[in-house]
Amino acid sequence: MSTNKSFEKAGECLYRNPSSGTYFAILKVRGKQIKKTPKTQSLPEARRKLKEFKASATQIDHRAARNTRAHYADVFIGEEQARPDKFSKNKLRAVKMIKES
Repeated sequence: MSTNKSFEKAGECLYRNPSSGTYFAILKVRGKQIKKTPKTQSLPEARRKLKEFKASATQIDHRAARNTRAHYADVFIGEEQARPDKFSKNKLRAVKMIKES
């Protein structure tokens, strides 16, 4: 994991930009590198936010992040057609427009 030479290592997975004083968190989750700034210039606060970021990063389903609008349109159609009330033609038209774009 190489970082820009202008960044200083401030701790495990935590780097500091000396020009702005802002901290950055760089994690590797499931083989992918994730970068995020806790938007703070305080080291204790950056460490606290890093713990929260690590916890939330491991809970994200990255496969779901790759889904397209067309996939969600198909899911919406399936759920709407399973409902007992009538499926609106306007909803169907909107879903077709989403899938075409």
